[in-house]
Amino acid sequence: MKDSSRTTTTKNDRSFRSSGTQSRASTGPFEGTPMQRFQHLMVCLTRSKFDFGLIRYAVMLSGLDTAMEVRFVHVLPAPQAGSPAHEHDRELQELERAVGAAFLNVPDNVKVYCDVLKGPLLDRLLGFAAEQEVDLMLLGHRPDHPPGRGSLIRRLSMQAPCSIWIVLHGSPPLLKRILVPVDFSEHAADAMRVAASMTRLCGETECLALHVYSNEAVLTYEEDDPVLLGRKEENFEQFIATIDCRAVAITPIFEEETNVAHTIHRVA
Repeated sequence: MKDSSRTTTTKNDRSFRSSGTQSRASTGPFEGTPMQRFQHLMVCLTRSKFDFGLIRYAVMLSGLDTAMEVRFVHVLPAPQAGSPAHEHDRELQELERAVGAAFLNVPDNVKVYCDVLKGPLLDRLLGFAAEQEVDLMLLGHRPDHPPGRGSLIRRLSMQAPCSIWIVLHGSPPLLKRILVPVDFSEHAADAMRVAASMTRLCGETECLALHVYSNEAVLTYEEDDPVLLGRKEENFEQFIATIDCRAVAITPIFEEETNVAHTIHRVA
């Protein structure tokens, strides 16, 4: 059973549609540029002061001219006995008002949907993303709340049927430098293709490829370091030669460290 309203309203010259069960023609998973796989976006809002920045970030992504629709979603807790029946309608109106105030100057062909759901937060987000065949889910995250083992962001990242884009609250809606950690795998090659496509669409953006490696030899000598680095550079050249970077310059960065996650964070 779906809890979202099915009415259509117009605010600030943009039509807001709530999404019942709708089918849409598939455009194929990887047609056109790699970024065009992200045509159906879902933005998870909390109805807090942080929503404005996340909505503006969605504006930036919509401006890349690959999105076909953007769905702004808020989940209410499961209704308690005696809760007012009009709560859903009030929340939907406030959601539409917040989106209408920030989702401005986007291409006219981008369809916008506002939906208020009810139920367990994780289950409703996962179920809705699957129902609507979402390609990319945007989540806001406060840097003073590191994601723990049971956090919503971590669980969505592991279970969502689509790609996840985590936006730190306070981040400007700009893409100036894109950092792609690579281990020369096919997954890394796919991430590199998407990053190169995004860089080309954004224009004045720098694309960096970070490879973190460690020397597993028990005994090493100082003169071994240039040899090991040279091998990694050769591996990178072979890796990047197989990727269509769409004429985008990729700057490689090599770091010899054992803690990959900390190194990625430091370089970023």
